[in-house]
Amino acid sequence: MTTISLSLDDHSKQQLDMIAQETNRSRSDVVRDMVAWYQLKVTVDAMQQKATPLLRKLGLETDEQIAEYADKD
Repeated sequence: MTTISLSLDDHSKQQLDMIAQETNRSRSDVVRDMVAWYQLKVTVDAMQQKATPLLRKLGLETDEQIAEYADKD
């Protein structure tokens, strides 16, 4: 594992400390989870961007329409 140093404004530090305390985890654990969550978000956003043209061709614009289409047998 690598140790890094980062700078946070006071508000962000307070939020990080609050999350760590409320979840009974260390700051490092919280930051690791935030990095993993952000990477997942970036991946999902990229997948959605790539899927949008096909979904539009199929006439699927809303989450409900996509769910109905996915549930068809």
